[in-house]
Amino acid sequence: MSLPATLLLEKIQQALRDAEIGLDPVELQAIIAGIIAGGVRLDERGWRTPFYELVNDGQKLPEAIYRQAQRLYRESAAKLAEGDFKFELLLPEDDDASLTQRLEALSLWTQAFLTAVAMVQPNLNKAPRDLKEMIDDLGAIAQVEANVDDNDDNEQAYVELTEYVKLVVVSCFTEYSSGNLEPKSKPTLH
Repeated sequence: MSLPATLLLEKIQQALRDAEIGLDPVELQAIIAGIIAGGVRLDERGWRTPFYELVNDGQKLPEAIYRQAQRLYRESAAKLAEGDFKFELLLPEDDDASLTQRLEALSLWTQAFLTAVAMVQPNLNKAPRDLKEMIDDLGAIAQVEANVDDNDDNEQAYVELTEYVKLVVVSCFTEYSSGNLEPKSKPTLH
């Protein structure tokens, strides 16, 4: 993310509040990541319809939210398409939130991601066994109990969970988005 996560989350929160949309800001990126990883064509239009459906009952969004969403879409799509696990989850940073708050945010992120993937990927139940198991794991992470002590062991477990969630996002993207990348340039006809 080009802005620090804290500032970006605050901007998104304000835009959501102004539009009276009851989402947590982490859910916005998770929905977009789920749409992308679920196999929607990576272009400037393909993601909008499912995004509007999930966020605002199919209605267009106020410009401030749309701009934030478009920015998240572009950054997320680019990072996932690059490979090499460059995609980052948009979550509160450890300096700004307790471990319990960060775990709650990860749970919300995971729930929103799973909802979006399920919406756009009709063959999710036919995923390869390894990917199905990973998706089931995300379901468990989405329901994790968030009342934990701030200590080194729990902090390490949280870091491992976030890395695992990123792995699942990248795995879904790899499975469902092959062939959906927007061409860099149009072929030249001779």
